[in-house]
Amino acid sequence: MTNSCPQRNVFKNFPDYWHYARHLSKDQRRVVFNSLPPEQQDLLTKSYNTGKWDELFFRNDINDKADSLKEEFGYDLFLIRIKVFSNKSVYLPSKFWEIVEKEFKKYKDNADFVIGGIKSVVCEENENVVLLVRDYDDEDEEIEEEDE
Repeated sequence: MTNSCPQRNVFKNFPDYWHYARHLSKDQRRVVFNSLPPEQQDLLTKSYNTGKWDELFFRNDINDKADSLKEEFGYDLFLIRIKVFSNKSVYLPSKFWEIVEKEFKKYKDNADFVIGGIKSVVCEENENVVLLVRDYDDEDEEIEEEDE
């Protein structure tokens, strides 16, 4: 006896899938996704790409990294950025700033909303401290790219 019922999609699109799957672990989401029929997987993949969900998840990863650094070291990178762009002096331990640069290097320009436009200068009185200042050269490069 064959099943004559038409196959219905479990999820209409990726936002519908995410509504139900967001609370699951990555492994659990993978199991749910892989258990779907290939047509449903294709539909969700297309909806994911069309909706640019990858950019949202990437940005969330960057936010999570900034939050974990704040929790571990006590420095709020978003507040630091506001202070630097308000031309206020921000001094930090150089070891911490090295960690920040290393952690965000993998995100390249996508982490600009956290540390873009900021450069560090080693403090003359104490080499274990850096002064964070606004990087006007970085902004000039962006303007030149827009003009091209």
